[in-house]
Amino acid sequence: MGFQLIGKIIAINQIETVASKSDSTKTFQRRQVYLDCSRYDSITGEQLQENKPLLEFGGKGLEQLNELANQGLKKGDLVSVEFAVQGT
Repeated sequence: MGFQLIGKIIAINQIETVASKSDSTKTFQRRQVYLDCSRYDSITGEQLQENKPLLEFGGKGLEQLNELANQGLKKGDLVSVEFAVQGT
């Protein structure tokens, strides 16, 4: 089952190289994106509920994000992000 977020890009951070928590000799790359997914009143434009999640991309998602950034994806663009939650 997947999820979807729709929002405006607040910021696209630079690529970071991070040490693995399980093996400090290994590293991986990640890139973070902040979205504004807040809800606004359709008549007044007043913010009803703030929602500004931070999304982290790695692996294939990082490759896709980098390609979109190279094609002109930027702060202020409206985007739809689909993702699956995985973990233990």
